[in-house]
Formats: sequence, C-alpha cells, structure tokens
Amino acid sequence: MGKLISTLALFATLTACNLYFQEPGSGSGPSVGTSQPPRGGPVPDAGYGCSSNADCAAGCYCSSGECVEGGFCMTDGDCGSGYTCDTGRSSCEPGCGSITDEADCIANSACQATYTGNECTDSQGKACTTGDTNCTCASFTFAGCE
Repeated sequence: MGKLISTLALFATLTACNLYFQEPGSGSGPSVGTSQPPRGGPVPDAGYGCSSNADCAAGCYCSSGECVEGGFCMTDGDCGSGYTCDTGRSSCEPGCGSITDEADCIANSACQATYTGNECTDSQGKACTTGDTNCTCASFTFAGCE
C-alpha cells in the first residue's frame, strides 16, 4: 500500500499540469480552451494559458502566460529553494524575490513590483540623487519583485 501511495504521489507531481490539460493538438479529450481547470473557469488560451496562478491546476503556477509545474506542498519547507507554498492552492510558487518578469510579479498578489526612475529631476529641474524626494521621472523601468 505504501508503494502505491508513493507511486501515485510521484505520478501526480510529475504530471500535475498535464493531468488537467491535454497537450495542444493531441486530439484526445476536450480541446484546450474548453476544458475546465479544477478551480473552475475555462482555460484562457491554448498551451495551458493563464493570467494568474488561480488559472492553473494545483501544483502549478502561472509564468509568462503559461502554467508550469512547481510541485505540491503544505508548508514552505516542502518547496525547493527560492519557492514558497501557496497553502490555499497547495502549490509551490517562485518566491517574489526570484521573479524576474514584471507581468509575473504583478500577477502574483503576494508580490510588489519595484521600479527604477529614469531621467528624474526635482522641482528646480536638477537631477535627483539617492534619497531625494518629490522627484519627477521621465519613465520607469521594472527593477524587481518583492
């Protein structure tokens, strides 16, 4: 019995995203885009498309618009280095500090995107330096995720 449970757990971990979504163009089962993920709602796009982690099956997270496997968990200790456990979904997801894509950072409600100002000036038109306040910047560049 123990071997059966271990085998099933390994199978679920290795195929987590594919248990709920067929391979695009595989021809078997419902077509991608009309299948239902376990949390309800249609899959947004072919190729296991997603706009947030909630669009992905348990054990998966949304990265650059596609569901990818992260593993199942009950606590942060169950996840690999740089990952945290979303206990509500039992899913390992990248910790905010390891996310390098602005859209992925914004899609994760636990994270806050940070930005660097470009061509920033103070109220007198002088270039701003570290620690200055009340600066206006011409543009902003995604700097990281916290």
